[in-house]
Amino acid sequence: MRQQLDIFPLDIATGSAFCNRTEEIERLSINIKGVTHTLITAPRRMGKTSLVVETLNRLAIPRLIPVHLDLMLTSSPTSVQQYILKAVGEAISEIKPIASKLNLAGQQLKKALLSLRPQIEITDDGFKIKLEATRTPVESISDALTGLDQLADKHGYRVVFYMDEFQQLADMADNETLEAAIRHAAQHARATAYIFTGSNRHMLSLMFDDSARPLYHLCDKIVIARINTKEYAAYLKDQAKKCWKKPITDTAISAIMECTQQHPYYVNVLCRHLWREKAPPGAKKAKEAWLHYVQYERGRVISDINKLSNNQRELLILIASEPTDTPYAEHYLSRVNFARGSVRNILKALIEQDFILCDQDGFYRVQDPVIETYIRHKQQDSTLIRIRIE
Repeated sequence: MRQQLDIFPLDIATGSAFCNRTEEIERLSINIKGVTHTLITAPRRMGKTSLVVETLNRLAIPRLIPVHLDLMLTSSPTSVQQYILKAVGEAISEIKPIASKLNLAGQQLKKALLSLRPQIEITDDGFKIKLEATRTPVESISDALTGLDQLADKHGYRVVFYMDEFQQLADMADNETLEAAIRHAAQHARATAYIFTGSNRHMLSLMFDDSARPLYHLCDKIVIARINTKEYAAYLKDQAKKCWKKPITDTAISAIMECTQQHPYYVNVLCRHLWREKAPPGAKKAKEAWLHYVQYERGRVISDINKLSNNQRELLILIASEPTDTPYAEHYLSRVNFARGSVRNILKALIEQDFILCDQDGFYRVQDPVIETYIRHKQQDSTLIRIRIE
């Protein structure tokens, strides 16, 4: 039981549970070593955090301080300030020349951190540095990030500052001023490589690809795609031999790939179940397990679909039942009930919300294989209500 939990985790995959992504790891490693900032984009649950963590685990950089900041719960510039100041304080506490010379630490911190009031707290393990803001969130954030970089550079340290759910800043008051403060710190960084990720690709695109925004052209962009079938097949065959001392068939692997559409999270969900079997599963068992999981996710699927407008739901259902490379063709749209001229806007909205993707072959299909499977099977059962799925 423990083996499939380790091999097919549902959160962060590292070590033996990490599959492929060799090109992405190499590119991110080069960026970190060269202090080149990186934007990583992908749909939800595609393994962005796993890529960052695995890359950091493999890097052979002495005196590396990794900082992971999840901004999901932030809602204002003040809350972003609190998160960043806490993270910067903890990172500075890892710089040993400062930690070993408390009598000089206060002077160095005051000089580097400008508008911030550093407080040194003695603990059982040594000490912690807490930063108190004395000016606006924008000024404090810029000073904290710049100060951390200067201290790290002075003492021969490297910092990776990883900000997840970064799109949260886009909806805040003074969002572009916040972005400008972070750009200022990143542009002048000598020892700090910044990594930005988030679950809303459309919002991140507006922040980093709009020439009028402060973060324009700040980062190298890495787009995470689905792992190809060949790489997955090799990985699953290896794991099957380790688990059962027997091979898993190509037809079973094909069934796993067909059901999950090579989506990393869902591959792990399905294989986590299949690897509990006493012998390698066949294609039939894989498909049955997948349908069982889709039924389990029914409530979430219905909730997600019913957030859409009537026209958006109708186009989603059409694409789920019949992926296409000609979404504007008359024969294709004859099956929907809205004006043809509105299709582009409807499709654009579905893509921006990560319901629809255009794959490498130019076909538009549903992003989430669970949603696609659910819709198709409801249609086969003749119980699908076209506008509202029950």
